[in-house]
Amino acid sequence: MEKIIIHIRPIDWTEGNLYGLCIRISGDNPEVTIDWGNGQVKTLYRNEIEEYHSYPKDEYLQYKVEVTVITGEIEFIDPCGGDCCIERIDFSGAPSIKEISVENCRDIILNNHNLEKLTIRIYGGSNIDFIKCPNLRHLYFDGGVNMKELNLFGCHKLEWLEVNGSWQSPEFLKITIANDAPLKCIRLASVNLSNGCMKYLKSLLERRNGELRLE
Repeated sequence: MEKIIIHIRPIDWTEGNLYGLCIRISGDNPEVTIDWGNGQVKTLYRNEIEEYHSYPKDEYLQYKVEVTVITGEIEFIDPCGGDCCIERIDFSGAPSIKEISVENCRDIILNNHNLEKLTIRIYGGSNIDFIKCPNLRHLYFDGGVNMKELNLFGCHKLEWLEVNGSWQSPEFLKITIANDAPLKCIRLASVNLSNGCMKYLKSLLERRNGELRLE
């Protein structure tokens, strides 16, 4: 059994909803329950899941959504915020996940050794701990203006890194890569790097015959 916990808060100018909760489950006879945090629970028995749920228009309310996979393993999940802000999402109770896509999230907890692909957009300047994602191969990371550090020293299988930042960031972004990561490409868009960090990334890619793309 695996569990994902999502803390959400509706946005005040519209009716909140957690739409596009997309999950792909492997295995025969999967069973998944979704507790929407407001007394409503739904059980589903299929490999492809796309569910929608609405909440009152009140930014002072918070809800804890729990996705429990009773049988089967999670291959992919995309918990879109819709008209809700995701305050925190905890994937540590679902170690089988291979691919995650998260947008509009303040904080994320990872402990997913099987995770290979991660797309994440963070707001609020949180530094994400990737140390327990050693098999991550592809990372798209959008940290916005408050992004300060991206420590990927524990990601020993990383092949592709895309980082979207902001030239308006008050501080330089520090990026650290595992020495044995087989990097093929780093793409940086509007990322404010120090000269030392840029030199470090170029040297790392040269040793691997990799490519650096600046946008």
